[in-house]
Amino acid sequence: MILQKQFWFLCLGYLFLIFHIFAQKNHQQTISKLVESFYRARQNKQDSEAIRISLELARLYYREQNVAQAILYYQKASELGNSYLNPQVLAGIYDTLGDLYKKNKNYESALTHYKNASELYGGQLYDMKRLASVLYKAAEIYQTRKDFNNAISFYERVFEISENQSLTKLQYLSAQKLYELYKMQNYHSKSDYYASILQRLDAPSENLITKSSGLIIGEKNPLNKVIILVGILGVVLIVLAIGLNFQTIKRLKKQNDQIKIQNKQIEDQKRELVAEKEETERLMESIFPKHIVAELKRNGVRTSSGSMVVKPQIYENCSVLFTDFKGFTQLAEIMSPEQVIEELNTCFSAFDDIIGRFRLEKIKTIGDAYMCAAGVPVPMEDHAVAAVSAGLEMLKFMDIYRAQKISKGLPYFDVRIGIHSGRVIAGIVGTRKFAYDIWGDTVNTAARMEQSGKERYVNISEETYQLVKHAFECEYRGEVPVKHKGNISMYFVLRKKM
Repeated sequence: MILQKQFWFLCLGYLFLIFHIFAQKNHQQTISKLVESFYRARQNKQDSEAIRISLELARLYYREQNVAQAILYYQKASELGNSYLNPQVLAGIYDTLGDLYKKNKNYESALTHYKNASELYGGQLYDMKRLASVLYKAAEIYQTRKDFNNAISFYERVFEISENQSLTKLQYLSAQKLYELYKMQNYHSKSDYYASILQRLDAPSENLITKSSGLIIGEKNPLNKVIILVGILGVVLIVLAIGLNFQTIKRLKKQNDQIKIQNKQIEDQKRELVAEKEETERLMESIFPKHIVAELKRNGVRTSSGSMVVKPQIYENCSVLFTDFKGFTQLAEIMSPEQVIEELNTCFSAFDDIIGRFRLEKIKTIGDAYMCAAGVPVPMEDHAVAAVSAGLEMLKFMDIYRAQKISKGLPYFDVRIGIHSGRVIAGIVGTRKFAYDIWGDTVNTAARMEQSGKERYVNISEETYQLVKHAFECEYRGEVPVKHKGNISMYFVLRKKM
C-alpha cells in the first residue's frame, strides 16, 4: 500500500514538473513576440502602441527579476510617453525606474527619476501619499551615501506631509529615521523631540513604503503564480514519493522550535545588554566630555593601585565662563521648591544648547551658578571669541525670559556673566560620584569677573579683551579692586563688530 502511494506521488510530481517546464517555455515565447512587436511598432512610428508593449515587457522582466531589461523598457516607455501618457502613469514609470536604479545601486539615476515622480505627485496630481513615499526613498539613498544633511531635509519633508495627511505609519518611520540621525550627530534637543513623537505613535506592523506605483507594476500575473505553484507542488510530491519520514520531520520541527525559543531568549538578552550599554554611555556622555568617555571605555576608571586611568592635562590657552543670578536667594525664599527647580532648569537647559552651538564644554553647576569653558578638553584657537559669543547669546535668552516673566507679572532672574582667559588643569577627581573638573588661577579669576560684573552684561578681563578686541566692541571699566587679586582691568562687551 505504501509503495502504491509512493508511485502515485512520483507520477504526479513528474507531471507537474513537465507542466512547469512547458509553461516557462511558453512565457519566453511570449516575451520574444512582444519584443518583435515593439520594434515593428517603432519602425511604423506607432508610438502609443510601442509604449503599451514596452510597459508590458517591463512588467514581465520585472517579474522575472531581470532588473536590467525592466529598466530598459521602462526607460523606453518614459522617453516615448511624455506626450501620450496621462500624468498618473508617467509618474508611476518614474517612480518604478527610481526603485529599479536604487536596487542596482545607481543612486544618481534613482534620485533623478524620484525627482521627476515627486514633481508630478506634488504638483499636477497632488497625490501626497505617493509624494511622501518617493521622498522617503530618496532620503534613504542620501542616508546610504552618508549625505546626512539632505537625508534629514527629506525625512523632515516626509514627516511634515505625513503629519498633515494623517499618514500615521509613514509619520512613525520618518520620525524614527530623524531620531536616529539627530542622535548620531548629538543634536539632543532634536533627537529628544522625535523620541517623544515615537512614544505616542504606534510602530507600523509592516513596511509602508511602496516600491512603485500600482499603475506600473500592478498585481502579479496569475499565470505566473500557477506556474510557480505547480513547479513547487511537483517537487513536494517527488520528495514525498521517495518516502520522507514524517516522524523525523515532526522531531526536527520540535527541535527547531526549541532552538527558535532559545535564540529568541538570547536575542532578548542581547537587546537588553545593548540597551543597558547605550544608557550607560549616554549617562557617561552627560557627565564627561566625549574623548574622556572614549578613554574610560578603553581603560576603565582606575588601575588596580587606585590611580586614575585618565591623566590630568594642562591647557595653556582656554577661556572660562561663569554665570550667576542676581537676587536668586531672595526669590528662592518666596518660591516653592518645584518653582525654583523649574526656573533653573529652564535657564540652564537654554545655556546648555547655547554652549553646544559654540563648542564650549559644560563643567558644572553650583547652586544658581553655571560654569563652562572653551578650549577644554578640545583645544580651540578662537576659544575667547567662542566664549564671549556664547555669553552674549545667554544675555539674549535672558532678555526674552525676563520680558515673558514681566508680561505675566511674575518674578524673574537677572544674570551676571564673567570671562577670563588663561591656563587651567583638567581631570577627573573623586572615588565616588567622580566628576570632570578644571582648576587654576584662571578659574578663580573668571569667578571674580562674574562677581565684579553687572547684571545684563558680559564682564571680561584684560587677557580676554586682547583676544577678542578685533571681533567685539567693548567698554573699558578701568581697574576694579578684586578680593585677593588687587586691581584688575575689566571691560564690558557691548556688541559684535559689524
